Amino acid sequence: MATSSASSNSNIGWDLLLATVDSNLKDGADVLVAFTHWTLLGELKLKCVGNGEHFSLEQDTAASEKMPKDWNLSAPSYSLKYRHRDTKVDKFVLKAAAADDGVELTLMRISDEVTKTALIKIKDNLDATGKNVRNEEALLKEIQKELLKPFLPEAAKAERSSEASGAARNPSNVNRPDPLRVDPDPLRIGGVLGGVGRSDIDPPRLGGPGGMIFDPFQGEQGMQPLFDPPMPGMPNPGLFGGRGGRGGFGRGRGGFGGGSGFGDEFGPPGFNDGGFM
Repeated sequence: MATSSASSNSNIGWDLLLATVDSNLKDGADVLVAFTHWTLLGELKLKCVGNGEHFSLEQDTAASEKMPKDWNLSAPSYSLKYRHRDTKVDKFVLKAAAADDGVELTLMRISDEVTKTALIKIKDNLDATGKNVRNEEALLKEIQKELLKPFLPEAAKAERSSEASGAARNPSNVNRPDPLRVDPDPLRIGGVLGGVGRSDIDPPRLGGPGGMIFDPFQGEQGMQPLFDPPMPGMPNPGLFGGRGGRGGFGRGRGGFGGGSGFGDEFGPPGFNDGGFM
């Protein structure tokens, strides 16, 4: 006969449950599964609705704190199903399998399939007979920590707090430039991609350095042509102020500019303007 060493009112429920299953206990695995069942009733506020893992109005038994009939008939494997005693919607499945040194317990919440597995050692929690719990308080805390932690209200609260603090540390990046976003103002300086390719889309450089050889809108301040006239003394095709090369409108050899007279006073030896100047 299994006995309890309960010393506090919190374990009175275990004494009552133990009295209902005592005659059916076969070994230490049965005791640990029954104790885990009792823990689910108090910690998660569940009620058992039968053996197995499939839920239906036809197959579920009336929700109860008692263990269902033939709950250990399939030992060394066990499968029990539960519903929340208040909402009736939240469903859990407890599976257990006896091992050489203990019982492997697996608890799953059906709604989001959150699952936790724990191995509870027989020799650490039961006496030499393998049928009596040495310390209910210690075993209760072990099951809470190793099996129930993800399902306890405190765990859900901590998870929400962690998500909130994580969001605070990583503010929304909606204001960061998106290289895939179409820029409504592609000519603005810098652009989305830092001005890459702007000379192709802004030849007259309305928003910055453009792609044309010279800027017709900037007068003498613009970029100058990069070529000279074909002959000395000919007008420079730049028209708006040359670089000062041969024959250009600018300062330098043979060019107009700075108030100097025009013409190529010192053209190449033997060269005849042919009437261009």
